[in-house]
Amino acid sequence: MAACGLRGGRVTGSPGLPASLPDGLARLVATPEGAAWLARVPHLLARAVERWDLELAPPFSAGSASWTALARPRGGRTWRWVLKITYPHPEAAREADGLMHWHGHGAPRLVDVEPDDWALLMEAVIPGTPLAASLWPTEQALRTGARTLAELHAVPLPERHAFEDLGATTRAWAQLVAQRAEAMPWAGADRDLVADTVTLLAELPATTTRRALLHGDFNPGNVLAAEDEHRTRWVAIDPKPVVGDPAFDPWPLLEQVGDPFAARDVPAELARRCSAVAPLLEVEAWRVAAWSFARRVESNLWLAATTPADQREELELPRQWAEARAWRSTVALLDPSRA
Repeated sequence: MAACGLRGGRVTGSPGLPASLPDGLARLVATPEGAAWLARVPHLLARAVERWDLELAPPFSAGSASWTALARPRGGRTWRWVLKITYPHPEAAREADGLMHWHGHGAPRLVDVEPDDWALLMEAVIPGTPLAASLWPTEQALRTGARTLAELHAVPLPERHAFEDLGATTRAWAQLVAQRAEAMPWAGADRDLVADTVTLLAELPATTTRRALLHGDFNPGNVLAAEDEHRTRWVAIDPKPVVGDPAFDPWPLLEQVGDPFAARDVPAELARRCSAVAPLLEVEAWRVAAWSFARRVESNLWLAATTPADQREELELPRQWAEARAWRSTVALLDPSRA
């Protein structure tokens, strides 16, 4: 454990950056705010160890905005918990609230939280194999993910809550999509793609007939296997909770299980995937496709805006826009009135 600045539950070494950083966190060194937070990580870990009387394993290598490791009670034998110290950012602000809301239904159980330190103590997900590593046929993996999403969405919303509304989020996205497309002509965003996206980002939240607490980042790397009482269940980690249309959530799952864009008929393959998950989520398949199209366009422009100029060629923007257009064709396949 010396590599992560801890030994026997106590912080070792001098203050400053941890002796070893997970690869994903190294990027934070490039900003003053990130570097300042990284310098505080040993202190935050020491506070968590003392607060919850913990011993910690070395940190996980994955993750780009948190220091995360298995934890156990001091002197214990079982790594029953996970400690997560998150770099403060808006998308993670309601993670603890989301975990409390779901209370183990499709997500890890929250053991305790220290909001001032952005520190979470959660049940460990063992063995923690991600759905992304599954060798299952595509449809089986998609249905497994969709059932996990359905479990999250099924937990009733309280009358009063502090979660952001998806409509507020997408209104901001719509403005950014229009602004970025105009400010970055080199990014190659077609005017019609941008116009359709802005329209859908307003229309879809306003026309949903059902609202749930959404995961917000449901990619197959965030869906993990947990052995529980002689059965395997699947739970979703790293939520970015927001309240709104359940059809919003499946997009990353649909794109990242296998490679739908390698199919001979890409819109038909995307339509097949949407049609496989929609009944399990009790939503219309065209809405799943419409959200996927809008989110893909927003994502393409976000990538273009945040990637350094000397790395833009690596984005392969022509391919990205071809895939966004495939999503728009999928919407028309599933709802011909939108052709």
